[in-house]
Amino acid sequence: MQEENASKPEEVLEAEISALDPKQQECVRQCFSAAKKSANWILECIMMKMKRAKLYEHLRKHNFISLPSKSTLKRYLRTYKSAFGFSHKVLSK
Repeated sequence: MQEENASKPEEVLEAEISALDPKQQECVRQCFSAAKKSANWILECIMMKMKRAKLYEHLRKHNFISLPSKSTLKRYLRTYKSAFGFSHKVLSK
């Protein structure tokens, strides 16, 4: 599959990617640019880790998909403010 995709022109590959669901597009693009993680991708990874931690670690360990490490996720989680109760921003709308 790698060889097949490497031989395709970039325009064809981009057209195939844009035919995917938006979340799948984000996943594929993050795989291609493994070093640059978008905030949306990090948030999706945090949600994946929260839902199934063992599966997340398995995917990461066996390089099925390029996923950030635990320490990277923790660093991003520190930037989010969380509190108990209802969000006043949500209720004010």
